[in-house]
Amino acid sequence: MDTRTYISLKSWILSGRVVLILLWLYAASAKLMKFGDFHDQMQLQVLPESMKLPLIYVLPPFEIILALLLLSERKYAKGLYISITLLTAFTTYIALAIFGGLGHIPCSCGGVLEKLSWKEHLIFNLFFIVINLTTIRLLLIERRFSGEVT
Repeated sequence: MDTRTYISLKSWILSGRVVLILLWLYAASAKLMKFGDFHDQMQLQVLPESMKLPLIYVLPPFEIILALLLLSERKYAKGLYISITLLTAFTTYIALAIFGGLGHIPCSCGGVLEKLSWKEHLIFNLFFIVINLTTIRLLLIERRFSGEVT
């Protein structure tokens, strides 16, 4: 791989990381800035009661930690895999809300995302899944050419 291609690959990986960092920091800050609303909406989710309270208090800090992992030069690969796992879980829940007949479920996302319909939210999440998967794929290509193991 020539130097220009390698630099371009690294730039695309960094861009993907930055977009995901912004996503997770926004998600966490929106929940924390309107924590009461987030708390109330989480209580209405179709989840086991034993999961609701822990998720309320764990999810925003977890999203911040995830952003910090993505920011870290040594840990960002782990952050990418955790990010795709969390995005997939959220997207699956949204798909179940749309197609699985779970009834009316309020969006507990906060910020501008709570203004989206469930279908718009699904598209939004799928967009970030594509960014996340593309960044992982580019990282694997970069590491293959640099001789690193993921």
